Amino acid sequence: MSSDRQQSDILRLLAANVHLGAEKINHNMKPFVEGKNSSGSYIFKADEILRRIKLAARVIASIHNLNDVIVVCAKEHGQRAVYKFGQYTGCTASASSRWIPGTLTNQMTKKFQEPRLLVVADPKNDSQAVIEASYVNIPTIALCNTDAPLDYVDIVIPCNNRVPKAIATVFWFLAREVMILRGQLKANQEWSELVDLFIARDLETIRSQQESLRKEEEEANREEAAKAEDKKAVVSGEKQEEDWWLYLTFESLFDWTRIIL
Repeated sequence: MSSDRQQSDILRLLAANVHLGAEKINHNMKPFVEGKNSSGSYIFKADEILRRIKLAARVIASIHNLNDVIVVCAKEHGQRAVYKFGQYTGCTASASSRWIPGTLTNQMTKKFQEPRLLVVADPKNDSQAVIEASYVNIPTIALCNTDAPLDYVDIVIPCNNRVPKAIATVFWFLAREVMILRGQLKANQEWSELVDLFIARDLETIRSQQESLRKEEEEANREEAAKAEDKKAVVSGEKQEEDWWLYLTFESLFDWTRIIL
């Protein structure tokens, strides 16, 4: 990777606050941090985040059939990122607020799966999936904050996994690197897809915004209609005044004609 490309990627990470950790730290996460900020939150090393994303991407891309890679996220604000990651890479997205026990261990369940690799957005929230994967020797990649438990996690991606934009940015980078390794993108090619497509959106907020836009549009239409009516009234008044003057002029001419005759 060129230095310009790496610098651009680091700036993208910083803009999305991917480097901001929690206020508590698991001692196993200390190698990934470089200090604290003024608010007391730990700060991840940006270059280490990129290095770990590339490592995880190499492992994912090495799987022959990417349908055998399950990506899990129980957090609602990270589920869109998981779905988009699955869409662009071909991995199986399992974004549900509740992991069904036995999905990886009980062959009698309808949702039973036998993946070759598990990717989770949070080893704390997705702990059931991580534990089941350990029972059947499925390697696990996890997005880990500073206070995340690392039990049964094989590859750590240190990052802020509590903010929608940060999660979206990490999965965007991961998808891009997988696509490069699989030959779907050139190494120096700029990916046209925006990170915004991976960010979760609050439906209530969207509805309220749409309602506000609709009301503004209706108000603008009413104002335009009122202006049109005013203009029509002015034109009508001018026409009536003109007709009145024509009438008076005609009456005057008629009177003068009578006098002369």
